[in-house]
Amino acid sequence: MVNVFLTPSIAFGALGQYEDCDEIRTDAPSSAKVCDLIFDIGWILLIIAIAIAVLIIIIAGIQYMTAAGDENKVKNAKKTIINGLIGVAIVMLAYFAVNLVKEFILDRFALLLNTIV
Repeated sequence: MVNVFLTPSIAFGALGQYEDCDEIRTDAPSSAKVCDLIFDIGWILLIIAIAIAVLIIIIAGIQYMTAAGDENKVKNAKKTIINGLIGVAIVMLAYFAVNLVKEFILDRFALLLNTIV
């Protein structure tokens, strides 16, 4: 349970610290700041989405425990738990997919700019 409360502080501690943004060398000094801002927004959205999914799973767990043997309530609670887990998986896969694309595009862009300059 402590991990749920520490995760946002750990993640927010990483805001603004992206090595990939430092690789972009352009004449516009604001390009690295824009890059950092985009990644910060991504971190914040990831944390919010996972927090919501965890909250949904907790609420469904409470519904499951308080079902008192009613099969419809148990069925709905199980369905909600599975949907919450699927939501977490989708959010994590989307985040990893975006980072994978970012690595390819940003590395190629940085290489191209360093070659030109």
